[in-house]
Amino acid sequence: MVAVEVCVGNSCHMKGSKRITDRLRQLAAEYGLSDEIKINGVLCMDECMNGACVRLEGRVFKLSPETADEFFMSEILPRAGKSGPSGAPE
Repeated sequence: MVAVEVCVGNSCHMKGSKRITDRLRQLAAEYGLSDEIKINGVLCMDECMNGACVRLEGRVFKLSPETADEFFMSEILPRAGKSGPSGAPE
């Protein structure tokens, strides 16, 4: 199970965290991984100066709606045992 936490605090919300959450969930569904990838909103991570915060395996990433796809492909998909647009196992 890959657990992804997206900050939904005020600052991150203003920086697009809802759009990021929606897009990550959409990508998980497109890859047939909705059961393996859990995307949840959490309150402030106290690190919202540079972008919306997303926590994955204890590490905090700064995202924007424009970088959500790249983040999914490079960070989430490999942890779910998939790779690249074909979704072929690594």
